[in-house]
Amino acid sequence: MLKTYSLAIVGLLVAGLIYWAYPNPVVTSTTSSFSITKKWSEEDAFWISGHDPQAREMRSLTMKTSKEMWETLQEGETYILSYTIKEEKVELEEIVEEEG
Repeated sequence: MLKTYSLAIVGLLVAGLIYWAYPNPVVTSTTSSFSITKKWSEEDAFWISGHDPQAREMRSLTMKTSKEMWETLQEGETYILSYTIKEEKVELEEIVEEEG
């Protein structure tokens, strides 16, 4: 009986250590206003930078996007965008609409 409890405790400890060492990344999906301040491309990667003009604190975000969406977006314009934040990476998912 004691051996069974010992093995159960060791199993829980090992599972806890694995979870602690390799936690699941936090993924957040957001849809909000987004003002484009800069756009650029590097090789086959397309990027935009900007901020949510309605946020209390102005926080600049840089996100990767597809070539098609990158060509649609214009610097100085505000859009409603859906994007995903996974750890330190931000990726544009959809242009919902252009504001204004």
